Formats: sequence, C-alpha cells, structure tokens
Amino acid sequence: MFPENETLRQVLDSVHDGIYMVDRHRKITYWNKGAERLTGFMSSEAVGTTCSELLMHIDRSGRSLCNEMCFTVETMADERPREMMLYVLHKEGYRLPVATRVIPSRDAEGKVDGAAVIFGDVTSRFVQVKRLEELQKIIRRDPTGELESKREIEISLHVRFDEMQRYNWPFGVLFFDVDRMAEINEQYGVYKGNRVLRMVAMTLLGGIRSTDVVGRWSGNELITIVGDVNEHQLYAVAERARVLVEKSMLKDEQGELRTTLSIGATLAKPKDTVYTLLKRAEDLMHRSARDGFNRVTIDADV
Repeated sequence: MFPENETLRQVLDSVHDGIYMVDRHRKITYWNKGAERLTGFMSSEAVGTTCSELLMHIDRSGRSLCNEMCFTVETMADERPREMMLYVLHKEGYRLPVATRVIPSRDAEGKVDGAAVIFGDVTSRFVQVKRLEELQKIIRRDPTGELESKREIEISLHVRFDEMQRYNWPFGVLFFDVDRMAEINEQYGVYKGNRVLRMVAMTLLGGIRSTDVVGRWSGNELITIVGDVNEHQLYAVAERARVLVEKSMLKDEQGELRTTLSIGATLAKPKDTVYTLLKRAEDLMHRSARDGFNRVTIDADV
C-alpha cells in the first residue's frame, strides 16, 4: 500500500494531480506532493487518518460520500474503477471541487488490499490564476480594494444588461451575507474572522462557472452574477452555494468553526437598472436573514 520504490515515489510526487492510497480500513497510507498542494494538508498530517476525517468528501448537493456511500469501499468490494466530481475540504476550511478517479490496489498475490485515489482541480490553470486575483480583492480590508471590487461588479452588470437587450440573454444575481460575522469577530477575533471570510469566498469561487463573476460588495456581503439561467437554475446555483458553505469549516486547536449564508436571488428584468436589480437582491437577502439565516429567498415575480 506504500510505493516502496524510490523512483516511483519521485514520479508520483512530480505529478500535478493529488494521489493518495488507503488500506482495507480506509486509513491513508500514502499522500503525494500534489495532494499536499491541492488540499493544504501535509503528508505527515494525512497519513494514518481516514479521508472521512480529513477531506470529508461531499457531492454538489452536500451529501456525504464518506459515511453514506464511500467510493473507496465500493471499489474495493467490486474491484471496479470509479470516476466522479466531488468537493473536498481544504485545510483552510473551504470546499474545493475536484475530478476524482479511484482504482483498486492489489498485493503481490493479486488480491485487493486497498485503493488509490487520483484527484485534480476541475478548473483550468488560467481560471485558477484569475480567481486567485479576484480573491485578493475579495478578502482585502482596505477601502480601495473594496471599491475596485464594486466597480468590477457594476461594469459586469452593465455588460450583462447590454447582452440582455441586444441578444435576449438572461442573467441573475445572487446577493450573499455571511451570517453572524459580528459574533465571530467578537468571539474569535478579526484575524479568524478574515479566515472565515476567505473560506466562504474560496468556496464560492470553486462552486461557480468560469464565466460567472463573484466579488465583494461591502463588509460581509458578496455578489455573484450568473449568466444564461432561468429561475429554477438560478435557485439551484444559490442552493449549491448555500450547502457548500454550510459544509465548510475551519479546524484548529480551538475546534471547528462554521458559518452559513443568507442569500437573495433574482433574475434581471428588462426595465431593471443596476440599482433596482441589486436593491431587489439585497432585500431578498435581508428576508433570508430575518427568516432565520442559512437559506435562499428567490424573487418569484420574474
């Protein structure tokens, strides 16, 4: 279950994708450099744990893939490779989308003694760089950074309105507020509060398409512009974002720290302006907060 050949280990460590191996008890026995880079967990932190303790795999609906239907257990049982897209938990607490392939591993006698899991970031390198640049603007606390983010959102909205008028291309807006951030900052301090905000931002960036836009509006408020959607699709995007953030967490010596999102969702209307569209989305977000947080409120009058 561990690549004993030094040349093989060097090859596996040079691979861009993450690779880890588990034994029959689902204990991680090997963790390559790609897995360290993608997840933030070092080999010393991963080896000896289980993926259910470390990565906590979920699908896009938030369903656990470790306890309910572990894909490594199924592969070891029927000896069939599997491929899937799922979300792993990064060391910084956010959910990272990865394309995953699991194959059975065999001992010297040809019997299955575990499984090897290969996973890679589903976004292209270009998109990763672009989103990291966006993230720096989202998490920056200085006023200039926030104004730049707002300007980019406004510019993107003007472009979307122009496309809607010219080509009848629909789009929608999701308005997010990170729930109870004041309490988090007061109880844990601003530094950890910023880590929570980064966790949320990275989860949102990992859950959207490369053509969509996400940015910071003000304080703990974030906005996503979603193109080419109807009401049901927009709600599905919002609900996926809600679930992924709900399933994210920061883990350290103080324990686990989680947060949720209150979300307002609305489609742009022909007579909308940037102001009226964002005002409607913000009002819907406030309704989600008043109704108990961690929910999506969508404008049905579209």
